[in-house]
Amino acid sequence: MNKRLATIAIIGSMTFSSVLLPAIATADTVDSKIEQQDNKINTLKANSSSTQADLEAIETSIATNETSAKELLAEIKAANNEMQQLDQEIGVLQTKIEQRNEQLQNQARSVQVNGDSANYVEFVINAESVTDIIGRIDVVSKLVTANRDLVKEQVRDQESVKTKKTETEKKVNQQNTLAGQLEATQAKLASQKFEKEAVVAQLASETATAEGEKAGFLAQKAEAEKQAALLATAKEESAKAVQVAAATKETATIATNTASNQNSAADSSSSVDSSTPAPVNPTPAPNPGNGNNGGNGGGGNTTPPDPTPTPIPTPDPPSGGGTSWSNLQPIAESLIGIPYQWGGTTTSGFDCSGFTQYVFAKAGVSIPRVASAQYSASQKVSNPRAGDLVFFSQPGSGGVIDHVGIYVNSSTFIGSQSTPGVAYASYSGYWGAYIVGYGRY
Repeated sequence: MNKRLATIAIIGSMTFSSVLLPAIATADTVDSKIEQQDNKINTLKANSSSTQADLEAIETSIATNETSAKELLAEIKAANNEMQQLDQEIGVLQTKIEQRNEQLQNQARSVQVNGDSANYVEFVINAESVTDIIGRIDVVSKLVTANRDLVKEQVRDQESVKTKKTETEKKVNQQNTLAGQLEATQAKLASQKFEKEAVVAQLASETATAEGEKAGFLAQKAEAEKQAALLATAKEESAKAVQVAAATKETATIATNTASNQNSAADSSSSVDSSTPAPVNPTPAPNPGNGNNGGNGGGGNTTPPDPTPTPIPTPDPPSGGGTSWSNLQPIAESLIGIPYQWGGTTTSGFDCSGFTQYVFAKAGVSIPRVASAQYSASQKVSNPRAGDLVFFSQPGSGGVIDHVGIYVNSSTFIGSQSTPGVAYASYSGYWGAYIVGYGRY
């Protein structure tokens, strides 16, 4: 009997172990997965920190570039003031030159001063007296000396005008080159910033996903541990129940045997052994089941929405004939005289690409912000017509587009140059050497 009860207890213990061990194993497996997720999350966060540091460095560079832009604008303003002063000086010189020309012409009517000595001799010989001759010689001498001084001063002033004009043109070209470099740097830094922001957003998305998966694993672990605890409790309660049942049964058996022995003593003729009770089947402990209750406690993996920002769309090249000059001209010409402002996009001041974007927007056409992006998104044309965009790459730009204007004809475009701001400009001379191509919207 005791052997049979022991067997029942062993079977009960094995039954609970077969249910409890998988739950424990599940918890161990989930622990391993959680550890893997922690490693993944730590790696993603480290990459995110590194990328964030890169982004901060780029933003610092952008701030530095903006500081340089402010310094350039101060230089441009000073250059404009100097150019105005040069223009005034040139105007004064030209007035003097015109006055001297008139004076020389008046003197030439009375006495030829073109270097022909015969004219002076004739003037002296025609004197009526010796006194007159002496007087005429003195007049000729003074006249020739004065005229020589006038001619020398005339030549000197004309050379000065030429020098000042050359100096002014050089300053304008230098400012245009610097403005182009800033435009190119601005476009490059903006591109790098968008790229890094996209990486940061992607890492944030992946980190959020990994953390969401970790939360699911933690919930699964908690559920497994809960079920394991329930099974362990059930096992203890079952073992106690078996022990109590065995003890009760043993007491009953002893009582039955005692009664049987007493009956045998009273009735010695009886040979029938009625002391063996019918086997008692132990009541099996209730099976708690696997405790899953429909899954892992609701900790399923739900991937959060991707927070990566949608990139700004770039307009497709038009299939038609582009924006007409008749629509752009009144808008562009209404802005003539507005000063150059690096980064400017309003009527208080424009940079080159800010001007073109503004004009096209007023005409109902959306184009990108910076010159290089405007070139990239445009329909490239080899035979431009009025209303197309003309693109330039000046020295020091690193081989990228750094200036843009609106094509008018084969000799003229309109744009916002560092000097004098929004104005018509010519391809002859400076700009003609740096044309990259033409684009249509």
